[in-house]
Amino acid sequence: MAATAVVALPLALASVALADSRVVTSNPGGLTAVGPVNADYGFPAWYQDKNKQRVELCLDGNDPMCGYVGAPVAGFDNTQPTVFPTNFPDEQFYMLASSQLALPGGGKATLTLGLEASFLNQVQNGDQITFARQRIYVVNGPKSATLHFHQPYGDIDVDTDDTGRAHFTEDIAPSVGNFSTPLKGNLGPFLTWTGGPVTTPSGQYLGDPAQLHAVTGGPFTNKPDPIAGGTDGNTFSATWDGLAQPLSTNQFNLQGKISTNTGFDGASAVQGTDSSGNPVIDVFADSRADASELYVAADSGAGIKSTPMVASSTTGAKSFYARVAVSGTMPANVTLNNNGDAPLSTIKVAVTKPSSIAVTDATYDGTTLHVAASSSKPGAVLTVAGYDPTTATLANGVADIPTGAPPANVSVTDGTDTASAPVRITAGGVTPPGEAPVPPSANTDPVCTVLDPADPTGQAEIVVPCVDGAPAPDAAPTAKVAPVTTPAALGDSVPLDASSSTNATSYEWSYVSGPQVTFTNGTTAKPTVKLSPYDVTKYTSANLPKAAQGAPAVVQVVAVNGTQKSAPVQVSIPVKTDTVQITTTKYTAGKEYRIDGTSTIPGVAPGGVNPATTVAIYNTTTGALVGTTQVDTTGAWSYRPRAPFAATQIFARNLTVVTSRGGYTTGTVTGAPN
Repeated sequence: MAATAVVALPLALASVALADSRVVTSNPGGLTAVGPVNADYGFPAWYQDKNKQRVELCLDGNDPMCGYVGAPVAGFDNTQPTVFPTNFPDEQFYMLASSQLALPGGGKATLTLGLEASFLNQVQNGDQITFARQRIYVVNGPKSATLHFHQPYGDIDVDTDDTGRAHFTEDIAPSVGNFSTPLKGNLGPFLTWTGGPVTTPSGQYLGDPAQLHAVTGGPFTNKPDPIAGGTDGNTFSATWDGLAQPLSTNQFNLQGKISTNTGFDGASAVQGTDSSGNPVIDVFADSRADASELYVAADSGAGIKSTPMVASSTTGAKSFYARVAVSGTMPANVTLNNNGDAPLSTIKVAVTKPSSIAVTDATYDGTTLHVAASSSKPGAVLTVAGYDPTTATLANGVADIPTGAPPANVSVTDGTDTASAPVRITAGGVTPPGEAPVPPSANTDPVCTVLDPADPTGQAEIVVPCVDGAPAPDAAPTAKVAPVTTPAALGDSVPLDASSSTNATSYEWSYVSGPQVTFTNGTTAKPTVKLSPYDVTKYTSANLPKAAQGAPAVVQVVAVNGTQKSAPVQVSIPVKTDTVQITTTKYTAGKEYRIDGTSTIPGVAPGGVNPATTVAIYNTTTGALVGTTQVDTTGAWSYRPRAPFAATQIFARNLTVVTSRGGYTTGTVTGAPN
């Protein structure tokens, strides 16, 4: 545990939430940048949110704001200097916030929000990972219920089991060295105490982790709590069917150290020549650094000497510039250092060639796109990209292209270099208004069968439009249903079509076999059916899941006309299951038990399924459930209970792994006891 009074749950625990637990309101874009990797311990020097606030790891074991005092971490002696990897915590936080709600009957719901740094296997170089986490853990709550939670970064629905327990975790996304992926998570901007950061002689902090306090900074600042009301949505609140009044609190434990590193906000480098024709590189950078802190690093191969960059101003965000001479080979990159940062911020910037083309005019007068450009290459043939070369090739530096719809920007190319410019509108009338055409739609009028008057036998039938829009009351219905040919993943919705049925006034759709389904508009000709993921937590040693989970979902329809019903007609919905794999296993007696893997569905991007795929791990020998976890948005999953282990903990050697989307595989954990 890496925080005093802050609830920090382990990286992976057995999840017992039902499959429909999900993020209801997401919050992308709150984090915008990640700093350079600190060479001392291999994690990013900082993360930045959209408010330009940066936070860094808090690694001083004696600083109470870092959360280690009074909360020992295995393998880390906080009374000694923090040294990687010999005395280094196995999990640390850029930001960690937690809150608790007391539930009726003595239960509780715990919220954890964290931007975390940890290790895939152990504290060693090459195992560093960072991830953004949202977690809700419920014990002794209402049984078999859906709990609706609001928290500072959105809303989450959590389903409890028949004991009132639930565990929902969203991790974005634990993979080694992929430090930018957490920017895609729901965390951000960073929370701070209301009233501003906490200042101590050691620096500034988002809050004091040992004290409960109201917070601000989330996207719901100055917005009401959507569950419990009030003037500020930076709360943890809950409601569910049968609860008389919503539960809510604005009290959080909060940890995070505000970074003093300024780093770089952007940089570029362009080849050029000076007035004597000698090669140079023009280097540009944006930063909040002090005026004398940015340098272009020396490069012996290129003959570049260490060069300070000149700042546009002395305070605030500013632009930096330097022109450096190149006496050797033109480099592919230049290195920029922010010497005011501790640890040193360093980036490599690609050196680009300036375009030989200059676009001097791009205008549109309502009928003609006029483009003027020139090239420094003798004899270069320029064309406006995206148009017929017969009108888009520049003659004497000009092209006039008839068009009714100009682009926002034009690009001029010689086949090698390209230059672009915005199009300026100089004239033209207002586009005539008009109603959007009504799209064609299939005829959904019911059809009926009647005796063919031209048939002398009086027995042949023909299909005709129904009289007054309805079949005759005594007309026998016949059900027909269009086949479903495209496989669907469990959790997807599939349209069905029985509109070619005859003499039908309504329809009865029902489930036959395969994955469970739910119908929407189940008495109409064209309902939608949703395939339910498997509940993979209820198997036993007698019915361990098999690969036959890939069986199709079969439903049927009966056409109805008054008291008359047709024979049922079935339709099969092919199911595409996920491919589940075990990628890593590890067992160390008394210390670690870990199973990692992946789950992918053909044609579906990782994270493109809702709800998230649940992975259940069974002891193949005994049939006992080892634990469950969820697949994250990168397609990865991990089961990792933490020491000290409970006496009842299952450490299965032979594994059967099954997912809520039909995946099935087996594996072995070397050294595990049973």
